[in-house]
Amino acid sequence: MEKSSASQFEQQPTKRLPVAAILGSSLFLIGLSAASIAPYRAIVAIDNLGMSNSIYALIITMTSIGTAVASLIMGHFSDRIPDRRRLVLASALLGSLAYGLLYLYPAQLTYIIAFTIILPFGGALFSQTFSYSRAYYDQHQPDRSEFMMSVLRTLFTVAWIVVPPIAGWIASTYTVFDLFAAAALAHLSFVLIFGLLFTDSTTKIGLGVETSADEASTGWHIPRSRLLDIAGVTLVRVSLALHLTTLPLAMINDYGGTLREVGINASIAAGLEVPFMLLWGLAVTRFSKEAILTANALIYSLYLLLLFYAQSVWHVYWLQGLNAIATAALLSITISYMQEAIKGRVGLSTSLIDVITVLSTFTAAATFAWLSSEDSYVVVFLAASGLSLAGGTIIALSRHLSGLQLQQDDR
Repeated sequence: MEKSSASQFEQQPTKRLPVAAILGSSLFLIGLSAASIAPYRAIVAIDNLGMSNSIYALIITMTSIGTAVASLIMGHFSDRIPDRRRLVLASALLGSLAYGLLYLYPAQLTYIIAFTIILPFGGALFSQTFSYSRAYYDQHQPDRSEFMMSVLRTLFTVAWIVVPPIAGWIASTYTVFDLFAAAALAHLSFVLIFGLLFTDSTTKIGLGVETSADEASTGWHIPRSRLLDIAGVTLVRVSLALHLTTLPLAMINDYGGTLREVGINASIAAGLEVPFMLLWGLAVTRFSKEAILTANALIYSLYLLLLFYAQSVWHVYWLQGLNAIATAALLSITISYMQEAIKGRVGLSTSLIDVITVLSTFTAAATFAWLSSEDSYVVVFLAASGLSLAGGTIIALSRHLSGLQLQQDDR
């Protein structure tokens, strides 16, 4: 009876919801939560809870692997359930639970349970939200679908620009554990805002709504050309991870900078990325995603090579224009690009982003440990430049092979 009443309520919306605003606000809240917590995870575990460095490293490794596995599982089921919205809300509630527990019961055991058991599923919220958003726009506004993915990714990035100074003030004025309360509240706010979609039956997306049974039965099969795409994107993501790790260290040790200048550089880069993400979102309606990714992988390779030859902090500042152009495309366009990896399985395809993130993070960590030294870090930029060049070349090769395959099929 309750289910029938809920169904009737859902089928009789009073007016069409502002779905774009709801999804945009939801992605901003995900970014708010991530930007609040990410810089302080190690500080909380090691300095506040007294964990050893090795235990913390093990926890983060388990969390990364768990997130990739959980994302694949949830991506698989999101393509096979009648309503994707429920899985998105489940991820948000689990994220709120994990951060809320850490705020209420700050202890080593709570940290371990939250990060290794609960957050792998809560951490899938990013990919699940993008999965739902892509499926929604593919059904209702297919001509705007890829542009909207860039818009949503931009709003996620905006949170990373706005939130860190506020989070730093909260941590220094009150306690660092208050940031977990902020993250939990962000997830609960996500539930309230995203939950508005349940009042409009047109926002129900799932198996039998936007996907036929034949499309959903393609399983886990990934075409050979797409495997090359994934390999190319992974190499580019490794170079991005190496840059993220190395640049702050190089600015201080190789370019004679200060912590303040590290922050200024990060702000310059992030601020420039936002408009370029929107521009690339428009460009993808006129150019192929492979062409955009290939071009920007080459631009990023050039940027990293120039970093290798840079002599001062000001040189780094001036190079951030190149960095922003390339990074904006490599972060935003790869989302819509990977969402097409498995035909008819947008949820599972989107979850591959989390898998690539984990693989690239581990590979970057090993590469950094192998190449870096206490005296200099710039040689890492040279390796990252080569990886970005290789990734772009593989993506271009994949496009060429796909074209040859289409020609053979036509014959």
